[in-house]
Amino acid sequence: EVALATPPNAPEPPPVSVFDVKGTQPIVHTDPATRPLIVAGDGEGLVDLAILGALDPSSVVLYSGSFAHDPSALRREIAQPGSVLVVTDSNRKRGRRWGSIKDVEGPTERVDETSLSPDEGDARLDVFPGSGPDAQTVVQSPGAEVSTTGIGNVITYWPEMRGSRAFDGNLDTAWEVGDHGSVIGQKIRLDLAHPITTDRVNLVQPQVGPNARFITKVTLTFDDGHPVTVELHDASRTPAGETVQFPRRTFHRLEITVDDTNVGDTFDYPTSNNVGFAEIRLRDEAPGARDVRVGEIVRMPTDLVDAAGSLAETRPLVYEMSRSRNVVIPPRYSQDEEAIVRKLLVPGGRDFSLGGTVRLATAAPDDVLDTVLGIPGAAAGGITVRASQHLPGDVSARGSAAFDGDPATAWNTAFGDPTGQWVEVQTPAPETFDHLDLSVVADGRHSVPTQLRIDAGGESRTVDLPPVADRATPNATTSVPVSFPALTGDDVRVTISAVRPVTTIEYHENQPIVMPVGIAEVGLPGVTRPPVPTQLPSECRSDLLQVDGTPVPIRLLGDTASALRGDAVDFEPCGGALSLTAGNHLVRSAPGTVTGIDVDGVVLGSDAGGAPMTLGPGGSLAPVTQSADRGPSSGPAVRVVQNGRTKQQLEIRGAQPGVPFWLVLGESNSEGWRATVAGTDAGQSTLVDGYANGWRIVPTSANFAVTLEWTPQRDVWVALAISAAALLACIVLACWPRRRARDDVGDVGAAIDGEVTLGNPLVAHGTTPRWRVVVVAVVVAGLGAAFVSRWWIGAVVGAAALLVLLRPRWRVLLTLGAVACVAGTGLYVLVQEHRYRYPYDFFWVDHFSAAANVAWLAVLLLAADALVEVARSRRTSS
Repeated sequence: EVALATPPNAPEPPPVSVFDVKGTQPIVHTDPATRPLIVAGDGEGLVDLAILGALDPSSVVLYSGSFAHDPSALRREIAQPGSVLVVTDSNRKRGRRWGSIKDVEGPTERVDETSLSPDEGDARLDVFPGSGPDAQTVVQSPGAEVSTTGIGNVITYWPEMRGSRAFDGNLDTAWEVGDHGSVIGQKIRLDLAHPITTDRVNLVQPQVGPNARFITKVTLTFDDGHPVTVELHDASRTPAGETVQFPRRTFHRLEITVDDTNVGDTFDYPTSNNVGFAEIRLRDEAPGARDVRVGEIVRMPTDLVDAAGSLAETRPLVYEMSRSRNVVIPPRYSQDEEAIVRKLLVPGGRDFSLGGTVRLATAAPDDVLDTVLGIPGAAAGGITVRASQHLPGDVSARGSAAFDGDPATAWNTAFGDPTGQWVEVQTPAPETFDHLDLSVVADGRHSVPTQLRIDAGGESRTVDLPPVADRATPNATTSVPVSFPALTGDDVRVTISAVRPVTTIEYHENQPIVMPVGIAEVGLPGVTRPPVPTQLPSECRSDLLQVDGTPVPIRLLGDTASALRGDAVDFEPCGGALSLTAGNHLVRSAPGTVTGIDVDGVVLGSDAGGAPMTLGPGGSLAPVTQSADRGPSSGPAVRVVQNGRTKQQLEIRGAQPGVPFWLVLGESNSEGWRATVAGTDAGQSTLVDGYANGWRIVPTSANFAVTLEWTPQRDVWVALAISAAALLACIVLACWPRRRARDDVGDVGAAIDGEVTLGNPLVAHGTTPRWRVVVVAVVVAGLGAAFVSRWWIGAVVGAAALLVLLRPRWRVLLTLGAVACVAGTGLYVLVQEHRYRYPYDFFWVDHFSAAANVAWLAVLLLAADALVEVARSRRTSS
């Protein structure tokens, strides 16, 4: 999609680019303590604030979470003159995986949320240990909570497939799990705040994306008891779903377990896709009851405003919100957050200014996007164009591009079979036509239509297109005029009924996939789309943003060319300031799939004293955080006297006694760094500027010395000394002259005059041990093998160990048996790969799981051989 959406004349980026970074801070520097930017959130929030111009190099940045164990210190920083308080929706409670460079973050979780089964791949990072949920951004779902055993696959997180998507009323979203893995036993659980009474539930399996593998049997469990197992049929794979009935009951909890699929528990392509439910429709039997819906509210951190208390009234206060969206183009079926829904805590009544940014919603219907861009529809004297789909992530590929009179633009379908996809136009009045001046994209990167069906006024015409040869130029078009008996109508639809496919290799499955069709011009005589205006419509819109349920009209400020490129577009409020009382408030944007506009960022700013803050374009905070009236913009001078690898000697000049400042070491924050100020230990550093070590110093003189030392290096030197001593001891022992008497333990490893000889791998050495030793060795070998692998492997290993203990010439079972198992495993992999040509991806090894037990057997036979050697080497008393 990215390649097709990139203009052919776009310059190729260089292999390496060098960018000048101006105004950089020295690695060691000072900042005044009187103008801190105090942020509730984490590094993601700082990135957003950097975009808003809020990071002033002369101000130290502090996280409220860093002071979780010292709230009085946080309040002290809030009280500093010139401090600015910012609450972001970052530092989210969510899992993390590290098997990929993208899709590493799970969905934002509830305070008490845990997976229904252990997630061994979850290696989340706790930036502020012990800070608690008040310092985090978490999800609240009033009335109902959804938990699952997993989402997406075992390597990456796909948060848009979380369990709540099965209760959102949207068939385009779903709870999905098990991509390229086992799905039997996966569960989804709904917990209701209030019980319902019913005897049925309607289940709809995913309607979007691959569905070669699907669920055929599930078990329903209510309040942890009375399970009901049911078969699922074809109806469950339709939008209407399949209604499952059970004995009437009242319950708080419903749990659904996947028991079987159409292919069992295998997951070979093409049946390697996720399974799950697009909708689980459940409602109480009471008249007028509606389906259970699970709405998610993202609660922003509260620790900073709680700590500020009444001090917040005298400090600038900002709330910064960013929609969590998939930056991959195109996104999978939906976004992590389809809209901004934020709960924020305001410490006291005050007025706020509003700003932010929006983008065109690439997944919105084509006619909605035309309206957003200011193109008049049929009702306004223009034309209205709709399409069954367009190339994901590329709004320029929408249907009206085939009616704009410009052959350089085209309606592009999505990847996959384009047969059946359509584009239609509605005109102000009926049109009569008997031909199309059709123009198609034929560049070797697009499939080419070979047959079209034209519908208008209730009649249809099917036309065959002549053969079209591909050209070498990207996005090259070919004119293919077609004629047919005349049609009349104001609703003309052109459907692709057959194509000459052009294929490529799909990166995820490494399998062939059909390229899109591009129609540059439908060529309906006399019907052309009006040109795109240069500026976005500037009227106020009340359908994009709400605060506490009340619409907040906003106006878009930007040009259409930037919007079509996917750039952020600024917005501003149409009215005055927002007055918010003390307590919780809810900010909600509309889904872009409905309005055509994704609200991506919202900034609320209130100045010291509670007046609305002056914000820059798009909610920029530079006018506030970089203003000159926040106090001194620099701390005392610092000079590095000695710069060692683990120790630095500094000299501070020009400090004011009693006036604190921050000494910053711009290396990654670690408790190992210690500062000594004028001979006094300043202790452990504080996390400042989002990454660095900082010490808040209250000087007692104008000039003094500071020592920064990486204290763990002392332990490293001690460890190196111990290692060197151990190495020296090993060398002495190895070179010390000695002679050993002949040991009668057998031919393997026998020491004769200090020389080691090779033993026979086919015969066990030593003598047959007592029966007690035999029993213990066999039990240890068998149970140990069964514990780490399978019960039957334990039985095989135990039997082989018993035989060799009693009959030493059967040692071949253990030694060559292990070799044979390894060889057999390798041969199986080679044969299966030759037969099925499995793609070399994250899950390649899963295709050979049948050989895993044989590989385990090889390892455990060798372990048993070592155990037998020990047992037969034991001396027996006479």
